[in-house]
Amino acid sequence: MAWSDPVALYCERLVPGLWGEPLNALSNIAFVAAGVALLRMHSGLRTRGEHIPADIGALPWLVLAVAGCSFLFHTLATRWAGWLDSLSILLYCALAVYTFVAHATSAGRVPAALAALMFAAASIGTSRLLPPDTLNGSAAYLPNLLTLLAVSTYLRMQQAPAWHGFALATVVFTVALMLRTLDRAWCSTLPIGTHFLWHLLTGVLLWLVSKELTLRRFPRHEMNVRA
Repeated sequence: MAWSDPVALYCERLVPGLWGEPLNALSNIAFVAAGVALLRMHSGLRTRGEHIPADIGALPWLVLAVAGCSFLFHTLATRWAGWLDSLSILLYCALAVYTFVAHATSAGRVPAALAALMFAAASIGTSRLLPPDTLNGSAAYLPNLLTLLAVSTYLRMQQAPAWHGFALATVVFTVALMLRTLDRAWCSTLPIGTHFLWHLLTGVLLWLVSKELTLRRFPRHEMNVRA
């Protein structure tokens, strides 16, 4: 298969063309809103004299990258655009893992980088080892769900204020993953599919996770930034 080959992975795409998935394309506004809100938060914190580490400062830009790459995929619907979409999500998630380990634990930056690489390897390995149609392609996100559960449990045990945000993010992602998985199964009764709801909910998810990583309300951290 060529990189330029068209793909039709979701219920909404019934015809080829840029607007074959209007809801899936336009629902990427959720990622744009999350990215812009994070940039505004970072700007406000800097105005107050707060220091934002480079890894945390990169989060809103990666959220906006997810928005752009996902929009390309759901309009162009080619293999290369799909690869770019998956890569942007993986980069954000790997950085989020690095940021959490680096700022919420005493492990240090080298172990944090190793944790990020292990997460990336688990995500890629899961998508390669299981059949492509497993859970309608959602199997690749199982490491994300397990990571959110682990982070929420750790923060709850530490009685860290960030637990509430990560627990909510875990619930949101669980619902989003279910809707993504059911997209094709519901085609006959819901022609528009459910993938656009995945976008809207994961936009909320990225906002929740990025906000907590920015505020660093962890048991151990360099400084406590309050909203």
